[in-house]
Amino acid sequence: MIPTETIREYLPGVVPFVAGEPTLRGLSGGGLPELKPDDTLRIALTRELTRLLSGGWAGTVVLPGCTSGTGAAWLVRLLRTADPATRAGTSDAQLAGAPRDTVLGLGAIDAAYDARGRSLSEITRYLAERFGLPPDEPDLIHRLLRRVPPACLVIVGVDRAESPDTLIREVLRPLAVAARSRGVRLVLGFDGPLPGKKLPYEVALDPKPLLDSSRPGVRHSVTGVDAEARVAELADAEADAARLSSENENRFREPPALPRARAPGLRVRLAVARVTEPNPELAAIYGEAATTLRQISSFTQELRHLNEGLRNLRQRLKDDRESATRYFGAEDQPLADRYEQAVRTAYQAPIDLAAARMSVEQYIAEVARRIGETDEDNKDHG
Repeated sequence: MIPTETIREYLPGVVPFVAGEPTLRGLSGGGLPELKPDDTLRIALTRELTRLLSGGWAGTVVLPGCTSGTGAAWLVRLLRTADPATRAGTSDAQLAGAPRDTVLGLGAIDAAYDARGRSLSEITRYLAERFGLPPDEPDLIHRLLRRVPPACLVIVGVDRAESPDTLIREVLRPLAVAARSRGVRLVLGFDGPLPGKKLPYEVALDPKPLLDSSRPGVRHSVTGVDAEARVAELADAEADAARLSSENENRFREPPALPRARAPGLRVRLAVARVTEPNPELAAIYGEAATTLRQISSFTQELRHLNEGLRNLRQRLKDDRESATRYFGAEDQPLADRYEQAVRTAYQAPIDLAAARMSVEQYIAEVARRIGETDEDNKDHG
């Protein structure tokens, strides 16, 4: 089978008769831009984005200040390595000679769009038609988030769209909020800085150097080996925290928020700083990794505390149920109703732990009251 986009590339005359949009809109055309072996920063950015889009990771990654002008070449090149039309005109030798871990698998990107100067309707029409949906699909976000297999979407030049705030509010934020839980991989490129708190994301690949802010406790004679070891430790901790969060994100109504992953961005800066070692940025990288490790530790402790509290609550409910059964046998309806309510709040996800605790305490108090009354009756008739 030959991909439709490959046929379109070789036979442009068939384009009017082929339905659907190409994978890359505004980012295709031409061959594969060169990625020079000594271009450390762009190779590092390419490798980190390749790592995110090639494994089991899901969520939103933002690219601030690195998708405009000549700085966009690395991203365009990476996207084209996954594009059937570009791959059709690229030799195996060219792909094999690329720097390690800078080539995506064929078809790894489902849709990529350059939003610069584009209206919201143009962008949503492209996304709808790319996935075989009606151009005016009213439930576009819902459909994209529930696509099987999960989609991999790239939108660049977000802050240069015709109406960036509207694009973020109506399309990108709803996608970003649910991307991780739905297995979607969403890449959003900005020519300038990020839009503050308007847009949630899991990873930022920022090309700007870190400044050493002279944090207390940070060593200033940090070597590349020291920084690399601490960043590797952070990467492992972030992976463990992400797994723990995934296991619990649907269990509790308001679970603690998973801290943003800093290891990918720090690896980018580490690769650059090590070229000119000794480099004061290494101390900043080390310090940032140490700070994030503490945040990860606090997150995991909070989540484990929640689970421990839930286990203890369920055990108390079980113990008092057994006590009630020993005293009363088959419960009367009012007590049974209290028990069923406590069970629902303590077992039915998403769990509001405060509400569950109140419901269980009410059941326990009622059991204690009833047992007390029973003991008094037995004493009076003893």
